[in-house]
Amino acid sequence: MDDAEASLLRAIAGHDEASRLVYADWLESNGRVAHAEFVRLQQALVGPAPTDDAGRARFKRRSDRLRALAETLDPAWRVAVARPLVENCDAHFDFACPMEWGQLTETRDAAVRACKLCEEPVYYCTSIMEARTHAFQNRCVAVDITVERQPNDLVRIQKRGRMIVTPRVTDDD
Repeated sequence: MDDAEASLLRAIAGHDEASRLVYADWLESNGRVAHAEFVRLQQALVGPAPTDDAGRARFKRRSDRLRALAETLDPAWRVAVARPLVENCDAHFDFACPMEWGQLTETRDAAVRACKLCEEPVYYCTSIMEARTHAFQNRCVAVDITVERQPNDLVRIQKRGRMIVTPRVTDDD
């Protein structure tokens, strides 16, 4: 990594949104077209969810393309520019955490960032098993886009004991 790229990545880590598109231009001018497309697609997906059919279809196409690109890019690089939402944060919210990985403060560990909102560490996870391990320890997580997700895949199923079948009581008894 040269000084220009390191400087742009520091700006991104410092939450300078405009630097993301500057970085995409830099990547493209340095022959890293897939990386540039990944960064631009992430930016295109930021914002409120679309409410019309055309907007939802565009969002799906972009999300699918972003996921396909991510599969071809180094996970260590993705950690530096990723924008997954923070999940499993029950610290101060009665609703889903409003933070995303790109808004968090870097730490010495590239896969852990600090959240200024809830003051908890957030763990970047590249597999659902890794995410569950952290989530089941009540840790906040950000799950990589390449991970195939299912509804409620971070919810711990509580085993509450044996089911006991009791005889049915009828009016004839």
